[in-house]
Amino acid sequence: MKKISTLFTGLAVIGLALFSNQKAAAQKEAGQSVVTLGVGESLVGSIFSVASSSTSGGSYSISHSPAILGMYDYGLSDRFSIGAAFSYQSFSTAYTNYSYYNSTTGGAYYGSWTDKITRINYAVRALFHFGDNENFDPYFGLRLGFTNWSASTTNPDPNYATDNGFGVTIKGAIAPQVVFGVRYFFTPLIGVNLEAAIGSPYYASAGVNFKFGGSK
Repeated sequence: MKKISTLFTGLAVIGLALFSNQKAAAQKEAGQSVVTLGVGESLVGSIFSVASSSTSGGSYSISHSPAILGMYDYGLSDRFSIGAAFSYQSFSTAYTNYSYYNSTTGGAYYGSWTDKITRINYAVRALFHFGDNENFDPYFGLRLGFTNWSASTTNPDPNYATDNGFGVTIKGAIAPQVVFGVRYFFTPLIGVNLEAAIGSPYYASAGVNFKFGGSK
């Protein structure tokens, strides 16, 4: 997922070249739906990647999944769409033969366990589509969501705080995001998209798009 930002830049340039050579036509139709399945990279995930590489060979290891994304956009007109979005991402720390103070026994605990935190984001988003091409669809907009964090551990200590192990506080939060993206449809029904974003839950993503419906 470290390569998503570079991939976005490269494909955006290719997309602009394709756009300049295409015959103009209405892209976004009123009543048209686009479903997107994709993956993304987040700021938190990038921090975990750096931490993981810096602790290689130690008594604990850090890993994370990409942000798993699902989006549905409905065309209100040729230019505007509104939709719903979903994101899931997990972060794990696996301790091997690690020692810490055990609040249950009152002494040192020496063993192996795994801490895991997950975040799920539910959101609505509104997009403005400014392209005039049937296959190439550039857009930007605002996504407003709510992120719920949860934590779990295999540590047997009932007083062990998983979120303290990650140095974060587990709680829900409002998550605004500004997005800029492009879609390119290889067929009337199937395409790919890339997005760059400011805000949570990702800053870059890539996905597959499925288009259906429309008034035309």
